[in-house]
Amino acid sequence: EQMGILVTQLLELARTESKAMTREMVDLSRLVEAECLSHEPIAFERDMRLESSIASDVEIRGNAAELSRLVAILLDNAMSHGAPHALVTLSLERTSNGVQITVGNAVRPEEVERLRKTSFFERFTRSRTGETDDETGSHYGLGLAIARSIVDAHGGMIEAILDEQDLVITFTVHIPAK
Repeated sequence: EQMGILVTQLLELARTESKAMTREMVDLSRLVEAECLSHEPIAFERDMRLESSIASDVEIRGNAAELSRLVAILLDNAMSHGAPHALVTLSLERTSNGVQITVGNAVRPEEVERLRKTSFFERFTRSRTGETDDETGSHYGLGLAIARSIVDAHGGMIEAILDEQDLVITFTVHIPAK
């Protein structure tokens, strides 16, 4: 079962890197809202709070399935690796040259040093703290690499910023309007 998950994630990564995606106008507001709603039960199960700020009527040319997967990866990452009882935030906003999606979560103080040294978007970069990692063994360090490939395929950029004072990590995606 674990090998199947790993193979599926590797195939997904290869597919997103091929950049052979169909593109269409996507209602990004609706897509992000749907992912947020689907992750509310997960947040509840993990005793986390999920708050969102989603601009309405945001459309972008892209691949809806891949953009949905991107938001799901960012939310899954925040909920799997966030501090216990953490607040997870999700926002979507228009920018002067496209859109910005931001997902943030609290981190444990003892994780700051390790996070400072982490290459988040490299393949097989794994967290060693999430209880879900140990219980399910389903995190292989490919999620954020897949996210980066999706963003790259849409001509955007993704970054992770660790706020050591407030103990929050924020993943921000910028996708240009075409």
